[in-house]
Amino acid sequence: MVSALSGSGTISLLNGTASLTGGANKTSLMMTRIGERMFETMRKQTDQVNAAFDARIESLSARQGTIAGRARDASRILDGVEKSEEQITEIKGYLRDLKTIVAKAVKNPSASDFYSEQFNAKITEINRAANRYSGDFNLIGRPNDLTLLPDKKTVQVSDFGGNLELQAKYAGTSFNIKGTGDSAGLFYQNKSTSNVMYKVERIGNDDSLSVVGHDQGRISNLVVGDDGSISFDVDGGASSFTGTLQKGGLEIMPSWFYGDLSDATGTDDAMTAIRKAEKLLQDASFSVTQVKIQVEPKLRRLEQDKQELLDEMSKASGEQYRKVAEIEDETRAQYNAIESSLNSQASALSGYQSILASGTSGKFVNTLG
Repeated sequence: MVSALSGSGTISLLNGTASLTGGANKTSLMMTRIGERMFETMRKQTDQVNAAFDARIESLSARQGTIAGRARDASRILDGVEKSEEQITEIKGYLRDLKTIVAKAVKNPSASDFYSEQFNAKITEINRAANRYSGDFNLIGRPNDLTLLPDKKTVQVSDFGGNLELQAKYAGTSFNIKGTGDSAGLFYQNKSTSNVMYKVERIGNDDSLSVVGHDQGRISNLVVGDDGSISFDVDGGASSFTGTLQKGGLEIMPSWFYGDLSDATGTDDAMTAIRKAEKLLQDASFSVTQVKIQVEPKLRRLEQDKQELLDEMSKASGEQYRKVAEIEDETRAQYNAIESSLNSQASALSGYQSILASGTSGKFVNTLG
């Protein structure tokens, strides 16, 4: 703001004719009132300019914030892609370890209990690797309890509800068993990182009726049908369960599903399951690549849009500053011109006053007398 133009009040620029006495004081008073009037006019003009530009910049800022939010969502997904590649590499190693464990169980059938526990421990490592990162940055882990699929990731790509929905495949391994027949209304829900399964009344319910560990031969008399049906006893027949098996991710089951690796049938089935898991992991890796292919161009466009809005905001702010400065400079110039004119008039009047007050005689003075 212009410091010379301060205060408030209005007064006509033409305020009558000043007398010859007290001219300087009246000039100072007149400039104060003129300054107040000019400041008020200038403030109205700058307020109008600021209001127009502030509304425009606020709108651009809101738009930029929306675009920046979408870009953050896309960027998080690409971070998830990078993390998924690391996770998948690690899980590949664990699948190789599983093959080694099964091969050792084949050579040492008397140590099947030991290798059975190693097998289950390695599955737990696979699942911990898949679940390592939080949901926002995890494309291949932390599956939904019901679907055994990772949560979908969404990037909004337009203002009219156009969303890009993305879902990679689960790179861990888990399962649910839905009770049928006498077991109807009950479920076994696997806890993939805990090496146990919970008997529950509803999938996703944390209040378990019982907990069954995958080690120590607690599952027996297993029968699995080609249609996904499954039945087994728990703790030597203390309880039994009949249901339908739902596999998820790499679809490797605990060692009890393969006879605790105690015979050739069990170890053959386990090795077949691991080979299938390697192919499923390749599918998961491919699904991550597809996510990357879809998101990268969207993020580039969002970043471009965000920068364009920032540039437009900067341009508007600069234009606002220039327009306000022009109004202030013009007002200052007008004020200085008026002040200079009035000072000149006051100086001339002061000179006349000195001549008239001196009492000096002369032809001009005598003529006036």
